[in-house]
Amino acid sequence: CPLVVACGGGELDEFQRQSAAFAQAWETAGGAVQFINYSRHNHFSMTEELADATGEAMQGFLEMIEQRI
Repeated sequence: CPLVVACGGGELDEFQRQSAAFAQAWETAGGAVQFINYSRHNHFSMTEELADATGEAMQGFLEMIEQRI
């Protein structure tokens, strides 16, 4: 199934590395993945992006859902 992986540039380096590695592993295994890195966000402020219906993360999630319906 398709996957959206999002992380913030304000996260610890290890969290950013893990997110990128997970997205890459998913793609290598044949899965469709959209990786988004929000440079101005951290773990807690990422929810602002999910609250924005026109934002890249929410649009990615909606597209993913529509593909499964």
